[in-house]
Amino acid sequence: GNRESMLHYLETINWGVRGIVTDSTTHDPLFATIEVLGINHKIYSDPDLGDYYRMLLPGEYTLRFSADGYYSKEFYFVQVVEDHPTYLDVQLVPFSYALIEGTVTDKATQDPIPAKLEFIGDSTFVTQTDSSNGNFQIDLPLGKYQVIVSNDRYVPLTDSLTVTGNLTVNFQLQPYLCV
Repeated sequence: GNRESMLHYLETINWGVRGIVTDSTTHDPLFATIEVLGINHKIYSDPDLGDYYRMLLPGEYTLRFSADGYYSKEFYFVQVVEDHPTYLDVQLVPFSYALIEGTVTDKATQDPIPAKLEFIGDSTFVTQTDSSNGNFQIDLPLGKYQVIVSNDRYVPLTDSLTVTGNLTVNFQLQPYLCV
């Protein structure tokens, strides 16, 4: 009856995957999300210690570890066996960011103009210029981007940008010709 199922539960408590999630550079514990692909149930590591425990029945699983500001990592063919846990310690690599700043101006008059800037890389980052001075600044992870600068009264500008560190980039938009 009930006692047997409780004993069975206590026996299986060790089945699954456990370990510690840390920052690959500082080795500090991370508050991470742990997902088993194909199972719609997320668990989280302890933010103070970085440790996690995911109960799973014996089998083979793919696990994904993710945390804000870090590249996600997936582990394939993780084996879970009966009677003892599988240990999997994970180090996540932090995004490195750079500050991108600049001004958007009217190509004809050199006046600063309000504009929307989209930086499209692995993720998309969007910012606006300050309407008073045309200046913008945004923190972007290092990498390659397509930049789209737009304002309804101007021809949209598309450019490519490689971010390896802090950058100042200025954009000039061509006004639509009045017909």
